[in-house]
Amino acid sequence: MQIKAAGGECKGKIEIPRSPLVQRSQLMRKTRLFLFPAILTLFIVTAGGYAAPKIICDQTIWDFETITEGEPAKHSFKIRNEGDAPLEIKRVRATCGCTAAKPAKNRLEPGGETTVEVNFNTSGRSGKQKKYVYVHSNDPEKEMLKLTITGEIKKKPAPRIAIRPGSWNLQSVKPDQVKRTTTAIMNTGEKPLEIKSITTTTGKLKAKILGPTTVPPGGRVNLEVSYTPDFKAEHIRDRVVIESNATQRPKSYFQLYGRVDMESVGFTLTVINVTRKGENTELDLYLNNKQTYPLKLRIPVAAPPNGTTLPPKANKRLKVTIPNKNLPDFSGVTDPKSRENLIQKAVMDLDLELKMTLPVGAGSSRPPVQSTSNRAPDVNPIKYELQKPKRIVPAPTAKTGKP
Repeated sequence: MQIKAAGGECKGKIEIPRSPLVQRSQLMRKTRLFLFPAILTLFIVTAGGYAAPKIICDQTIWDFETITEGEPAKHSFKIRNEGDAPLEIKRVRATCGCTAAKPAKNRLEPGGETTVEVNFNTSGRSGKQKKYVYVHSNDPEKEMLKLTITGEIKKKPAPRIAIRPGSWNLQSVKPDQVKRTTTAIMNTGEKPLEIKSITTTTGKLKAKILGPTTVPPGGRVNLEVSYTPDFKAEHIRDRVVIESNATQRPKSYFQLYGRVDMESVGFTLTVINVTRKGENTELDLYLNNKQTYPLKLRIPVAAPPNGTTLPPKANKRLKVTIPNKNLPDFSGVTDPKSRENLIQKAVMDLDLELKMTLPVGAGSSRPPVQSTSNRAPDVNPIKYELQKPKRIVPAPTAKTGKP
């Protein structure tokens, strides 16, 4: 606003502040001008560019009611696309390996339909069942559709086998010890159980039925099992195989596990010292006979005296001299651990003769037999074990005469 002075001249301007009501009205007018194009654009985009699929299944639960074990349980779930964009079925998965599900089509145009075929394997199952199938799609509102199968399965009359107990922990078995036990073969089914055969995984394991091979429903028969230690394997991992007419498990197993205690009844050789002496090497050995029989030891490549006799449950020190040509040259090996391993392998490769007097068997009138070997034979509870050297003394040097 301009104000004139008395002479008619305008001397300046005077700003009159606007009222808050006027300011608010102008702000709302500007806001409407900005929002109207945005709302119009959003309406146009929504109407023409945001079409989406919509997956629909009117029946998501199928109750097969009551069927007998082994009967097929199949159903087709109908699925349609009520959206305005193509529906993509990405994958179909079931919560159990006993249920298989597959869609007839993986792509549905708007208004299109398909089916999901579900096959539930009822073999070996009984009682009330509830399984789920999940259909994954590109529906933004329902990316995963859950389908349910429910019902009850009655057992089919059949023989059923149970082994109680089903395993035997032998723990530690001595080589001259025979272990025995019994287990029960039970028929938990509704028809007679026929035991066709009893076999074992090793000849050291024996098993036989203590009764009839036909077991009535609810009945049982004992199985006697005996094990003789196998000297070729320290760890016991064997089993009895029972074949029957049981439909679910035609083959059942009675498991054995444990170990053969070769240390309690065996032979141990320990290298105490190794000393190079010119063209020969002296071995200081510690021998321990843990058996109940006398044992003779001889090292043929060693210079006489090259052997000894150990009484039962006795130990002895033995020094033998072996030509260096029968041993590898470890004089240049400076690392103590490498030298120990080299000597240990060299002594293990020596030809050792072990001779032990063995009885033929309890109550036998035949004379005892002799067994000679550098390893444990099947009939002989001998264990040849080498421990690491405790101390290694190298040969004296030419200049100082000291190791």
